[in-house]
Amino acid sequence: MEFIGVITAESCTDSTNCTLFSSYAGHYLISNTLYTIMSMLSAQKLLAILFLLALSFPVCGQENIRITHTAFFRFDKTDIDIAYADNRNVLNCLGTLLSDSFHVSFIDSIHLYTYASPEGREKYNVQLSVRRADTMQRYLADNYPLLSSVPVSLFPQGENWDGLRALVSADTAFNEREEVLMILDKVHNPARRESLLKFLNGGKAFRYMQQHILPLLRNAMICIVWIKGCLNSTALSVSLCRMKTVGEMIETAGSVSTYLPAPTPYIYVLPKTSDRYSALKTNLAAWAIASVNLAYEIQIGHRFSLDLPLVWSSWDLTRTSALRIVLFQPELRYWFSKPGRGHFLGPHIHIARYNLKWKEYRYQDTGYPLWGVGFSYGYTVSLTALWGVEFNLGMGYANSRYKTFLNMPNGALCTIRPLRYWGVTNLGLSFIYKLSKP
Repeated sequence: MEFIGVITAESCTDSTNCTLFSSYAGHYLISNTLYTIMSMLSAQKLLAILFLLALSFPVCGQENIRITHTAFFRFDKTDIDIAYADNRNVLNCLGTLLSDSFHVSFIDSIHLYTYASPEGREKYNVQLSVRRADTMQRYLADNYPLLSSVPVSLFPQGENWDGLRALVSADTAFNEREEVLMILDKVHNPARRESLLKFLNGGKAFRYMQQHILPLLRNAMICIVWIKGCLNSTALSVSLCRMKTVGEMIETAGSVSTYLPAPTPYIYVLPKTSDRYSALKTNLAAWAIASVNLAYEIQIGHRFSLDLPLVWSSWDLTRTSALRIVLFQPELRYWFSKPGRGHFLGPHIHIARYNLKWKEYRYQDTGYPLWGVGFSYGYTVSLTALWGVEFNLGMGYANSRYKTFLNMPNGALCTIRPLRYWGVTNLGLSFIYKLSKP
């Protein structure tokens, strides 16, 4: 069975009688027509004509317009799967609208209603709907920077029992429809209600709902509220672009969209997102050798970023061992996805000054820094909207000349030797704090 997206256009409840002109040119035409009529006709005839015009032409600016796009989630999932149901069509339509600065300028606010199907523990499903609301909010913030000043209200609704009743009532092919409706109407405890539904007719009724009805209840409804005034006809046509309707599958299932309870919302304002990804990082591998380190990464192109790590240590580890080093290792990265997400490759260079003690000897550069080049592979995982983890490994070459001293105070110089090294030049397990989201 195919699960589909819903788009509805309806009036908001805070005022009345809002309709649309087909274009702004209508204002100019009407005003000039009325001016000509007023100069030619008596007041009585003019009033009659104005009354007829009021019936013939819609009036703009009385009320907000609300247009709702619905995307669906897989069972127990919070991520947006573009390949699931009609999500690709829904999100493409939404993207066309929200990527245009002219259309976005007419948006007053956005309301996000998220639901879970009534399966499992109620408390868990409430949290599931909250996480789905957060996912949709992040999706809008990450993909549509033009919405940075648009207030977004989140309405996580938990289990959608009202929607379930509407769909069951509409499904005339459901053999146990009347029994299910009786349970929904008579039993008010959610856990008891679900238990009775699961055992109804040996579980046959619940299996039918799992296949045909419950998937429609795992959704996020993106309700765009347009400002009072004329909504541009192009924006309206984009918003109402051809999509499969629930009515094409279940005749009146579109009534699910009317179940929009209005609890006190969690109000969010989408953060102003930079055009470029940036982050601060610290490498646990460097901390393991008692080296303070911090890196700053900044996006410099559509798929490129520049990583700028600095490692510093100036103390003895023990009486006979020390790692005193200053290392700078900039790296240019190419990302297979957006910067800050997933896999990356890139070259790096390294420049370091060092003074090391180990057992009988101390090793120190000759006044010229160690230098070299390498090539790295890495992968970044997001833990939350702000935090992530990065793994990277680099191989390359390093060149230096160093002095060897006896490891004692004022130890004698033993040798001066060149260093030509091939091997691991970059190793990282880093925590990331995102200054701007990828």
